[in-house]
Amino acid sequence: MTSATSGSTTAPPWLEIRSPGVSKLYDSSETLPCIKVRGRAEDRRFEPGLATLTKIVEQRGDWQRVFASREDFIHVVLSTGGYLRDLFRVLQGIVMTASNRASIPLDRAAIDYELARLRNDYLPISIEDSLWLSEVASSHEAELPKHAAIPALSRFFDTHLLLCYRNGEEWYDLHPLIRDQVVRIANSHAAKNGA
Repeated sequence: MTSATSGSTTAPPWLEIRSPGVSKLYDSSETLPCIKVRGRAEDRRFEPGLATLTKIVEQRGDWQRVFASREDFIHVVLSTGGYLRDLFRVLQGIVMTASNRASIPLDRAAIDYELARLRNDYLPISIEDSLWLSEVASSHEAELPKHAAIPALSRFFDTHLLLCYRNGEEWYDLHPLIRDQVVRIANSHAAKNGA
């Protein structure tokens, strides 16, 4: 646990799974979830989250100068899953690309190139990890097979393959940039094994 602000501490999502009730040991502990950009039960956009992230980015610069449309910008926000660090990494890459080009705004291909660069940081993903992650993607629960697997689960959170969200209760989802890869690997493995 680390101090986020005076008098409060933050904890990674896996700590509560490893040690239920650990937050009771601290006066003001919080798990900082990602900003929800999609609904839990359906794959629809969560407009309040998108509006919040748009506002955060607007306070740091004029995103409209490098994007051809709001949809291109929202594509980046959705692709980074409400995880601020990844959002700003991609935006930084997009701004650098724009500064090296004679014409802006950037087209979708240039934007997708920056997203692909970020996706590569998360790859490769093993078959074993893909099978577990695909279960989490379906249930939005940790799907912890046994207590001894907590180090693997904590690795998923620490490396942001899994993102934590909260709307009343905490729930989990795959980082959107790896979703297709994980599902493809899990489905391919299931097909080969007759499942």
